Amino acid sequence: YKHINSRYTFPMDQHQEHKLKELKFSSTRIEALTDGIFAFAMTLLVLNLNDPQLRGLVTNQELITNLTALAPRFYIFLLSFALLASAWGVHHRQFSYIKGSDNTLMWINMLRLLFVVIVPFSSVLVGEYGSLPAAAFFFCFNMFGLSVVSYYELEYAVHKGFTEGLADEHKKASRLKGAYPVVVSSIACLVALFKPELSYWLFALIPVGILILKKFGKVV
Repeated sequence: YKHINSRYTFPMDQHQEHKLKELKFSSTRIEALTDGIFAFAMTLLVLNLNDPQLRGLVTNQELITNLTALAPRFYIFLLSFALLASAWGVHHRQFSYIKGSDNTLMWINMLRLLFVVIVPFSSVLVGEYGSLPAAAFFFCFNMFGLSVVSYYELEYAVHKGFTEGLADEHKKASRLKGAYPVVVSSIACLVALFKPELSYWLFALIPVGILILKKFGKVV
C-alpha cells in the first residue's frame, strides 16, 4: 500500500509495482562501482612492465638495452591506459545525463565492466605474444566489446527515458562519439588477423579522431 497521508491508503496496481522494481537501482551506485573498477584495472596495467630480465643487471649499458627491448610493452601499456581513460571519460559524461536506472541498465553496465577488467590480461597477453594474430585479435576484440556495450548503454538509457538535460543535438553528438570507437576497433579486429602489429597502432586513431570531431563541433 502507498500512503497518501496518515488516514488514507490505496493499493498499488501491477504497473506501479513493476515501475518500483525497475527503479530500485540508483545510478549513483553504478557510478561509484564503475569508478573503482576502472581505477583498479588501470593500476593493474603496470604489471605488463614487470620483466625478470631487469633483475641482476650490473652495467648501465645492460639496463639501457633491456629498457629499449621493453619499448613495445611500454607502448601497449600507454595505449591500454589511454583507452581505459577514454572509456572512463565516456562513462562519466554519459552518467552526467543518466539520472535513473533499472535492472537491465545495471547488467548492461556490468557487462561493460567485464570488458574493462579483461583489459589488463589483454595487455599482458599482447606484451608477451604481440606478434601473433591470436593475441592481437583478443586485445582488439576486448576493445571492440567495450566500445559496443558503451554505445548500447547510452542508447538504452535514452530509450527508457533515464536521461535528463540531453538535447537532441547532444544525443546525435553522443551517438557519433560512441560509434567512432566501434568502427575503429572493428577494423582493428580484421587487421589483427593479418597484420598484428599494425592493429595496435589503429587504436591511436580513437583519441585523435575524437579531438578532431570536437574541434569541428561534431561531438560534445
